[in-house]
Amino acid sequence: TPKPSSAASDVYKRQQLMGAPAIQKLLEAVKADHERSVEDLKLLTEIEAPPFKEQKRAEAFLARMKALGLTDAKIDAEGNVVGLRKGTGNGPKLLISAHLDTVFPAGTDVKVKERDGKLYAPGISDDTRGLSVLLSWLKVLNDNKVQTQGDLLFVGNVGEEELGNLRGMKAIFRDHLDIDG
Repeated sequence: TPKPSSAASDVYKRQQLMGAPAIQKLLEAVKADHERSVEDLKLLTEIEAPPFKEQKRAEAFLARMKALGLTDAKIDAEGNVVGLRKGTGNGPKLLISAHLDTVFPAGTDVKVKERDGKLYAPGISDDTRGLSVLLSWLKVLNDNKVQTQGDLLFVGNVGEEELGNLRGMKAIFRDHLDIDG
């Protein structure tokens, strides 16, 4: 019999993983956290965060990270919000990030408006939704007492848009040489 290809084997492993009861439980918990996560989304979206002026949103994101269990989280010298969720020490250190800044200049109306069941505001999807998803996963992992093998480095990074020149991520990789993925 021929051996399955590496790609087919990877697909099979992913299907097994996604079908595991523990993973299904976590995915259901993320779905159940949707309404709370949308409140984080609205809160963060309504804080202006033009390039080089992300401080207020960073402070709000930091407060949410701490409230959800990353009590040692901090704002680094570049302005990134960084929190480490320790694993058992037997796995890779993984970076999970979303950017704090938006492309919109100071003074832009960032009030979230709802129409036909959809939310609208400048920057609500790029990448404020990413920030609220990070917070949701942090909450779900902690509420379900999931112990990962590797450390998870949660980051709200600055300098993604325009002249920010990826300054936040450059600082993360300069200051955290032990990131595996």
